[in-house]
Amino acid sequence: MRKYYYLVASLPDVILQGESKGMALFDFLEFCEMEMHPEDFKNLKMMYLFNDIKNVVFFKKEDDVFVTPSFYSKEEFIENFKDPDYFFPFIADYLFFLKTGKRFYPAKTQVDELTQLFYENIDEMKIYDFIKKYYVECELVLTNLSRAMVLKFRNSFDENKLINYGDYYERIVRSNNLDFGMQIEFPFLEKLSDALNKSDFVLFEELIERARWDMLDRLVDDDFFSVENVFAIGKKLESVNRWKNLNVEKGKAKLEELVNSIKAKIAFPPEFQRVGGRKK
Repeated sequence: MRKYYYLVASLPDVILQGESKGMALFDFLEFCEMEMHPEDFKNLKMMYLFNDIKNVVFFKKEDDVFVTPSFYSKEEFIENFKDPDYFFPFIADYLFFLKTGKRFYPAKTQVDELTQLFYENIDEMKIYDFIKKYYVECELVLTNLSRAMVLKFRNSFDENKLINYGDYYERIVRSNNLDFGMQIEFPFLEKLSDALNKSDFVLFEELIERARWDMLDRLVDDDFFSVENVFAIGKKLESVNRWKNLNVEKGKAKLEELVNSIKAKIAFPPEFQRVGGRKK
């Protein structure tokens, strides 16, 4: 895998400059598009596929909200709707069935139905292994655990509201405990349970976000200049953007945390001598 020494070392300045214009995430993506190998940048966009799923369900006409960042640009998305076979196969299949008045999973919401199809097809998708791990070992786990906790807390558990995929699904469905007996694998469950019992749903969301960042860090390990770390930073910036839209102070705090973590870990290896120029 390619290393991105210049790109990662430049990110604090890029992010802070973007923040001054209110566009930290999109300045990051623009910078990555200029600096990354095209295949790596394509895979970076794959980290935002859940936004494409939302667009498939909710974007119907030109003035509808188009959720970004996403794998498909708005222009590509509109063109693909003319011939859905240009979409990923799981999207094309969903749209074909929908057009005939049929659903793969009618008991699920349309977003969850598409998400279910995404996971069922993930092994056939041409994406980097890191991205598959991120979706299966991080996003799927957090989605199912957090949803199931809230449903069990409210005594309204419905397995159709979970994604039926992965190693933990059956354990979640069969367990009667709020933590599903998984505190050893996922220590953050204890804090999530406490937040639910206090009805502190803002804290609950913050803890999920912290768990997501920790999982991303474990997937990257210590390979700080790797393409995988660029992917992880991109997801963290998306969460910063989300928190800023919900709570400006919390969003700025998370941005500061991210920038400081990048700065603290920047240390070029001895064999890398950078005298201007960039190594990809």
